[in-house]
Amino acid sequence: MALGFVEEWIWYDEEEAPIERARYAGYGFPVRGANLRSEKLALLRGSGMRHSSLDEAGRAAREALERQWLKIP
Repeated sequence: MALGFVEEWIWYDEEEAPIERARYAGYGFPVRGANLRSEKLALLRGSGMRHSSLDEAGRAAREALERQWLKIP
């Protein structure tokens, strides 16, 4: 699962990735050792920099944990 996530979401600075580099420059982000793919970064930017694949029950559990454990109002 972790390898699938990395393949789908991450690219590395040593890769030949001119389009990714150009998109990062356009977003104002520096290229680091590991970077989010620009299509995934665009997805996050459009959702307030939050993304989740949790179903309804998972979202409810996360919200309960945030309220109780992290003390988020």
